[in-house]
Amino acid sequence: RGYTQMRFNQIVDGPADAATAPAAAGNDGPGGEAAESGLTVQLSREEWRYTFDAITDPVLILDTEMVVVRANRAASRLLAGNSDPVEGRTCHQLFAGSDAACRICPVRTVRRENTPHSQEITHRYLGRTFSVACSPITGDGAIIGYILSAKDISHQRNLERRLIHAHKLEAIATLAGGIAHDFNNILGAILGNADLLLFRLPPREPGDKPPLGPPITFAEVEEHVQAIKRAGTRAKDLVAQILAFSRQAKVDQVPLDP
Repeated sequence: RGYTQMRFNQIVDGPADAATAPAAAGNDGPGGEAAESGLTVQLSREEWRYTFDAITDPVLILDTEMVVVRANRAASRLLAGNSDPVEGRTCHQLFAGSDAACRICPVRTVRRENTPHSQEITHRYLGRTFSVACSPITGDGAIIGYILSAKDISHQRNLERRLIHAHKLEAIATLAGGIAHDFNNILGAILGNADLLLFRLPPREPGDKPPLGPPITFAEVEEHVQAIKRAGTRAKDLVAQILAFSRQAKVDQVPLDP
């Protein structure tokens, strides 16, 4: 583990003698190769840090124990809520507020498969949804660390949920309009046949207004009653379909093409 940690530090921080190279350069003269090499390493490290902090998405460099070794500015801004340093803490402590690794940990997947892995994770601790990507850092054929990036897609997912909700409301409005139209047709049949019966019934009292047209026959009464019954049956079937659609009634399923 000591050798692995040393290789990891060399990859993250540069050669071990980078910091001491400028000091040693004094013995080689102003134009010595050591001074030039040390300055080059120092500038490279500064450029690396500037580039690392310029990434707008949070990026973490983890060791093999999932402890944060380096964090860019975006990660520190997101995860250092109480001004505590991000370095030295595990990724699950920062993202999930837990001392145990996440149940769907991408680092574990990368460790097991030794290939980059990406997935979407919602962390309730932070109240955000991230598109997480994790890649292994290898040295001498072994995994010595991980690169973890987390793109905040909470706003995008919220917009998608609102759009889906709007589509559901639109579908419900269309369904309600169709149901109202069907019920209106059924009520029209019921009320129309009832009015025809009332208009054709003979008067109860001698002074009552006589019915319109010839007196109604028993066959005509039966026809109007049957029409009212058929309309009521249609209404019953429509209610059954609505209950089946809302999954509040038991539905008998039969094959359509036996």
